[in-house]
Amino acid sequence: MLLGAFNTLGQITDTAKSNTSKFIGGLIRDCDDRITMYLAPAGGTKNKDIDLKKYKQWDLTTQYLSSDWNKYRQGNQGSCTSFAVAFAVSIQRNIDNWLLRRSNKLVQYSPSFIFNIAKSKYRDPFRSACQEGISFIDAYLVVKNDGLSTIQTCPYQTTSDGCHITYYPNKVAYKEAKNMRIGNFQRPFVKKDIFKTLLVDTPFNPICIGVFLSSAYDRACNNGGKWVEPGVSDGKTAHAMLVVGFDDSRNAFKVLDWRGGDSGDKGVIWMDYSLIENPRVVFDAYIVSHSTEYLDPKTGSTTGAADDIDKVGKFSFWIKSGYKTEKDILSISCNYLNVNTQRATFKINNVNTGELIKDDLFLKVGGESQCFSYNGNNYKFKLVEIGLRGDKRNIFNRYAAVILLEKNTSNCI
Repeated sequence: MLLGAFNTLGQITDTAKSNTSKFIGGLIRDCDDRITMYLAPAGGTKNKDIDLKKYKQWDLTTQYLSSDWNKYRQGNQGSCTSFAVAFAVSIQRNIDNWLLRRSNKLVQYSPSFIFNIAKSKYRDPFRSACQEGISFIDAYLVVKNDGLSTIQTCPYQTTSDGCHITYYPNKVAYKEAKNMRIGNFQRPFVKKDIFKTLLVDTPFNPICIGVFLSSAYDRACNNGGKWVEPGVSDGKTAHAMLVVGFDDSRNAFKVLDWRGGDSGDKGVIWMDYSLIENPRVVFDAYIVSHSTEYLDPKTGSTTGAADDIDKVGKFSFWIKSGYKTEKDILSISCNYLNVNTQRATFKINNVNTGELIKDDLFLKVGGESQCFSYNGNNYKFKLVEIGLRGDKRNIFNRYAAVILLEKNTSNCI
């Protein structure tokens, strides 16, 4: 893909309410057609039906991130995306170490490893322009393909000469990195309750977000970290941060930033809940996925393209019991599945209004498709298989239903 397809970002000028921002952004917005080549099909869009009222406060950094995390700062490089992904992987590895091995030894992975490898894949002059950043896709692909080394093995330098020169990963870093590869990555829906669910539900996902820098962000950095209003933005200058928790008493998500401990609330920005669903503020989000498969949109098999929809209106996705996802205008919940009987039931609602469309949609592997009409469209569901999906270490919910959904079929009764 040509670099011209990227929206390259620098500093913003807020002529209305503040002086020129002193902050470098560094998040490059990627092309949607490239994004769909890599994303896992459904995991990040699932939303387990759990009672969020039980959770007034949540913080993944308390136990799963070193307390001196804010000594690392972005500095004079467009490396915020690398920081967000490296810290997200660090938190999840520390969670895994605790849950699987009962080890409380905390590891911190290197933003420099991600940044330098990703930058090396660009063409000049962008390759050497260290104040320019990288995209989430490029950052995650480094960890997916090459892995990730620790920050001790591959230290981070804040000045621009740390890009490609002093701290370009050496052979030791590459060898160590092979021990830390992710299976996949995906986009969750950018909604408050889904963010909360991803944080509190196993495997406890920190969420990388893309935000537009604004005058309100500048004020938050300088005045205790509270970001309540959207502020004035050019709608182009983007920055990557990491959602690690929330606090209802603050009505805000806890978000890690990379400006150092003297910025915001000791490096933290508290983003008001209302900002999360405001596309003028948060325009993108990603999480690490443990899925290693893609679904063919035509057959529902686990080989083929990663696209979620083809030109004739066929969808394929997988969904676990107790979770839901959104396709077209449908919110699809899996109420029950049984790997032994190869049966599953689903509930369908209107994604916008919550209107109940189908209550007990019963499907069986190898059985007939189920068809219904709604809002002038015909939908046909077929259960392709019930098999292992997602994180295979999750022994309590290992199986998922693989669904083939066709829209506007001509044979719907």
